[in-house]
Amino acid sequence: MSTPPDVQTVIEASLPLNSMDFLVLAVLTDGERHGYGIVKDITARTDGRVKVRPGNLYRVIDRLMDRGFVEVKARRAPESSSEPRQHYGITSLGHKVAAAHVALFSDVVAASGKLRHASRLA
Repeated sequence: MSTPPDVQTVIEASLPLNSMDFLVLAVLTDGERHGYGIVKDITARTDGRVKVRPGNLYRVIDRLMDRGFVEVKARRAPESSSEPRQHYGITSLGHKVAAAHVALFSDVVAASGKLRHASRLA
């Protein structure tokens, strides 16, 4: 029987995240969301520059669930409908991976601010 890898090993093996995986985890750090809520939040957080198709979103969610970063939290019916929606939440491991991704790219983000400033001058 093999022993499961430790958390730090899983985190390091998961980095860097692809953009869509990171965006979904970032949205879920603010709390549980159903699929359409995730789509709306990604669009809002990126000022409409990133649009996610529902089919693509559910492939991302499935991948994140397989990796243990996201889990189904509840099925709730919205006030305007009797059909329940599945809500997703970030796991403790998902939080750790997202935080490690941010830490990995913090220097890159700082440098990109300099690039953005330079592009305005050109």
